[in-house]
Amino acid sequence: MRRKGCLTRAWPIFAERFGQFDCEPPLSDAMQTFLEKPAGSTDLEVEDNGRLWVDSDDNTINILTDFSVPTWTPQTAASTIVTADPTFTLQNTDEEDSDSGRQSRFIGKGEQSGGELTTLGFTEFSHDGSSDDEKGKWRVVLNSGSEGNSPTNVPIEYTADGKIKVSISLSVLDEDDLASNGDKVLVTQQSVKAYVDLDSTGSAMHDAENGFNNVDVDGTKTKVYTKYFTGTFDAASTKNVAHGIADVDKILHVSTAVFTTNTSNYIVHTTFSAASSTIEIQVRFDGTNVIFTAIGSTIQSQKFRIKIDYIL
Repeated sequence: MRRKGCLTRAWPIFAERFGQFDCEPPLSDAMQTFLEKPAGSTDLEVEDNGRLWVDSDDNTINILTDFSVPTWTPQTAASTIVTADPTFTLQNTDEEDSDSGRQSRFIGKGEQSGGELTTLGFTEFSHDGSSDDEKGKWRVVLNSGSEGNSPTNVPIEYTADGKIKVSISLSVLDEDDLASNGDKVLVTQQSVKAYVDLDSTGSAMHDAENGFNNVDVDGTKTKVYTKYFTGTFDAASTKNVAHGIADVDKILHVSTAVFTTNTSNYIVHTTFSAASSTIEIQVRFDGTNVIFTAIGSTIQSQKFRIKIDYIL
């Protein structure tokens, strides 16, 4: 009659008749194991109803239907667990704070056609971080194809800070030009930024770090750089501002803005002449300087701005 679940089913009767009692030794290993199982426990509360216990005698899954006796009702199939509030609890008894420690797993195994038994994957709850706290994380680990009972592929992980980590797979695309144009995948942050920075030909439109914009110059995509200068005119009719661009033909455009006390604002121009010589100014450039001449008296000693677009 061993390993038939008889003692499991009879235990509630013993508990009801004798209350809390001890079993006199010597005890067999099987009996000692049984007494350590929930079936032999009377230290239960109403919140424990719905707990599950797998009887090692016959691998039957039992559910606690009455904590007071207690009564563990065997289930005919693991997929048919019936209670008002079903709970399946895995408790790791390791007292530690390591990252991914205190783990509990649900493992899925399967046999190949040749009878090879391997782990297809598992889902795991564990500690998030290495502090002495209660943070948890959840992850799915799958067998990538030839990992036996030690799968390592982690397609998704959810951490205590609410972040979802996913592996680079078909569901997450790392593709800078987004040429595949799929409607069932997400893209990485890096790919989004790279795509925004590209034009229709696949060339970088701009590079903030290296300071250029990719624009059409005479029908050719060209990296165009920009320089800015600010300063104040002298109390004189001329002013040279060195631009540091050795080849004058590399300069595509120069624009300036100068402050005038006549209107108390900046006048934006390249070359400006007026009927009144007090606000007259002329601008040109060579391979060394941006050159201001004929600076009117109301512009002298005032502020200026210069923008230069050039190529290398």
